[in-house]
Amino acid sequence: MGPTDDSLAQLEDDAHSILRGLPSDHAPIVVEFAGSPKAGKSTTIDILQHFFKRMGFKVWAPSEGAGKRTPYHLKRDLVAFNTWTLNYAISELLVAYYNVDHHNLIILDRGLHDSLAWMGLLHKRQDQNLDEREFAVFKDYAVHTRWVSLISRLYLFTCSVKDSLHREHDAKLTRRTGTAMNEEMLGALLREYEQLGSAWQEPYKVHTSAKTTPLGTSYELAVDILGLLRSRLPRQDGN
Repeated sequence: MGPTDDSLAQLEDDAHSILRGLPSDHAPIVVEFAGSPKAGKSTTIDILQHFFKRMGFKVWAPSEGAGKRTPYHLKRDLVAFNTWTLNYAISELLVAYYNVDHHNLIILDRGLHDSLAWMGLLHKRQDQNLDEREFAVFKDYAVHTRWVSLISRLYLFTCSVKDSLHREHDAKLTRRTGTAMNEEMLGALLREYEQLGSAWQEPYKVHTSAKTTPLGTSYELAVDILGLLRSRLPRQDGN
């Protein structure tokens, strides 16, 4: 079920109240979305971005690197491809976080932590020649304190291989599989995400998209993000 009209009205009231109290130069809240293909990340980001912009917040939500920005020819080398997307995500995060425009909210799609799942998968594949030393260097770089400490929350979205393929094919004119959109790759990738998710503590949150509707999920995350923004309000004397 989705949120009620009363719940949405309260959400708007909370958003307006928080926005009025935010100092203009507060440190932005950064939320990162990671997870398996077709699990609902982009849909949820669109809903959240629309809500917070409509409420008057300054939002930075760059297009994710893997599908929108990465030079297409890099897909011939998946290690190079995922290295590029990681560096793109770090660049977008740093540009937004230190921007003189002082954004209230930064939303990353396929950010730093997605690369851990992809590189973990490629490390296990002999045809990728990603040895233990190289993989360790990549992991240390991906979660370096300089940038990972800027992230307030990580939302992990997962769904079954069957659901991923159904959602992919439902909006396409062909059933032909792709480099990532096939049962073998999706299954291996899902296992990597589940392994990472089981080890994550706060400020990370795990979400399975089958549990609720996109609107219901977006509502839950909007409430969570407003709570993070509330933490940027000036402390009152005696509190």
